[in-house]
Amino acid sequence: MMEVMRVMQNQVRKKEAEVQLLKDKQKELEFMNAMLSDRLALLQRRRFGSSSEKYADGYEQMGLFNEAEVNADTDTAEIEEEIVIPSHKRKKRTGKKEEDLSNFEVTETIEYKLTGGDRYCPDCGTKYKVVTKEVVKRLKFIPSTLKWWKKLPMYTVVPNVVL
Repeated sequence: MMEVMRVMQNQVRKKEAEVQLLKDKQKELEFMNAMLSDRLALLQRRRFGSSSEKYADGYEQMGLFNEAEVNADTDTAEIEEEIVIPSHKRKKRTGKKEEDLSNFEVTETIEYKLTGGDRYCPDCGTKYKVVTKEVVKRLKFIPSTLKWWKKLPMYTVVPNVVL
């Protein structure tokens, strides 16, 4: 029975020592947290705080560039009239893009033309139909080179819709 009591007392002492260590660690971490918070606040004040120069009390900066305003007689000052200019919008000229780009030579033509078995859908066997006959022209910039190219009609399957 005495042996059990001694073992329990040893365990209690170990637990008390462990609790004390944890309390010391907590105090140390709280101190570090407070120190880092202060450092962060100081750095934020330095970075985002006011950076204007402050003058001593009673000191005023000289007005070097406002001499004309200071010396002007306010009684004889003429009243300035406000000038209003009506705004307007320019209209775009149609064909301007083609006109500007007509000087470039077409250097590349991409034509989507299907031949043989490629003309039919592999899934349903339906013949592809032309989706668009629109010719797309683009100006392609390659460093120190400009190329003019165009795309010709594209093909796809158009499902039969019964209305």
